[in-house]
Amino acid sequence: MPRPNKMYQDARGRWCSTINGKRHRFGKDYVRACHLFKLAKIEAGKEGPVDNKPPSSVGGVITRWAEQYGTEFSGYALVHLGDAFGLMLLVDVPPDILGRFARSLEKKNLSPKTVRSYCNVADQCLRWAKDQGWIAVDLKRPKLKTPSKRPRDFDPKKLSKILPKLNPHVRPLAMFIATTGCRPGEACPLRWDQIDMRAKIATLREHKTAWKTGEDRTIYLPPAALDVLRGIKRKGRTKYVFPSSRSPHYTVAGLRAILRRHDEKLTPYSLRHTFAQVLSESLSLQDLAKLMGHKSTAITRHYFDVRDRRAIHVAENIKLPYTQSAPQQSRARKASGS
Repeated sequence: MPRPNKMYQDARGRWCSTINGKRHRFGKDYVRACHLFKLAKIEAGKEGPVDNKPPSSVGGVITRWAEQYGTEFSGYALVHLGDAFGLMLLVDVPPDILGRFARSLEKKNLSPKTVRSYCNVADQCLRWAKDQGWIAVDLKRPKLKTPSKRPRDFDPKKLSKILPKLNPHVRPLAMFIATTGCRPGEACPLRWDQIDMRAKIATLREHKTAWKTGEDRTIYLPPAALDVLRGIKRKGRTKYVFPSSRSPHYTVAGLRAILRRHDEKLTPYSLRHTFAQVLSESLSLQDLAKLMGHKSTAITRHYFDVRDRRAIHVAENIKLPYTQSAPQQSRARKASGS
């Protein structure tokens, strides 16, 4: 007999819970289930088991948003929003709720980039509730700190020496990210049925920006990536391209830990940024955005800005012998009185 207010797995392996007499199904993904379980408890604590009635609190809005759009890429932001304002009634929502949410995140010593990302998710969630007619006030967008855009790519020469030294099980995954420029979160759970070797593409329905664009993500496979896939020996009936001995497939955190054993500055996203940084010297902005999976070229422009800033820094440190000899000659002429 499952205990109330606790998570358990049913016969199909789905995580479920019974809260205030209402049964919730959260799916088979444990991390996603934990997010939905916490949000469901926030909603039930204020509203109880409500089916078709509109939510009366921010926690209810968060749960409805999570059930419709999922929490794979926004779960942590929704949990923080629920912790801060989950019990607030929708009639009491102030216009500056996003600013208050940003200040609550800053008190937790989160980076400006994380604060901005979480506020974007909260903004989309609350504006969606306003479109549904649940919130009456006009939400004000706060002024957030601009995160510093530091170069995240890795030295290609060092990378070419590190990749052959990786474990043979994880090397294909690192090589695949480095040769396609895909996101690590797209490469780790990649399945064989998503790959079309003849068309030289991989098509993902579930990805980071699926809720925003409503389109599939296409990963283009250059010859080096195709060689990586052809060299993988499939074991058993596994459906994942990069299976792990400890889980069905590698995770981004696990890959990060392996890469940092070779260099502290090497991360899974460094492989993606190195791919983009190298190709930014030969490809146009639009072509690189297509390969990187960016809907807008504004994000891709960062790689070109990094390249330009590095060129400026290099130019500042240039010292040429013929520019240093000219002042010395002028000083010698002044000393001789000529």
